[in-house]
Amino acid sequence: MDDCTGCDVPMSKGDKLSSDQSPKTEQEKYEMQDKLYASLVGSLMYAQVFIRPDLAFCISVLRRFQSNLGQAHWVTGKKVMRYLQRTKEYKLVYRRVEDLQLEGHADGDFASCLDTSVYICSKSSSLEKR
Repeated sequence: MDDCTGCDVPMSKGDKLSSDQSPKTEQEKYEMQDKLYASLVGSLMYAQVFIRPDLAFCISVLRRFQSNLGQAHWVTGKKVMRYLQRTKEYKLVYRRVEDLQLEGHADGDFASCLDTSVYICSKSSSLEKR
């Protein structure tokens, strides 16, 4: 992935993943068994916990399919890696502010997710390029 083309966003609005995209035939399962999806998701989780909290939503979606991934799940996981390649110079910056406000956001259409919903709360922080 060192030479991959970067990507501007880790997941697009059109990236709708569900368990319906999991393999149904033995041939589809066989094609997906050599993919290192659990390793990919684990590596992304490590990055998210320590340096890239902007990946939290993507990982919460991708981790649901570790036991039965389909081609769409694998392609989306690789897209997140391409996003990291493009934004590897970014860092999380916390600034001291006098009036700290907690912001909450809820996605009314459940981020177009067919299986679950999500909400986000954040403090004053931003992701900036080094």
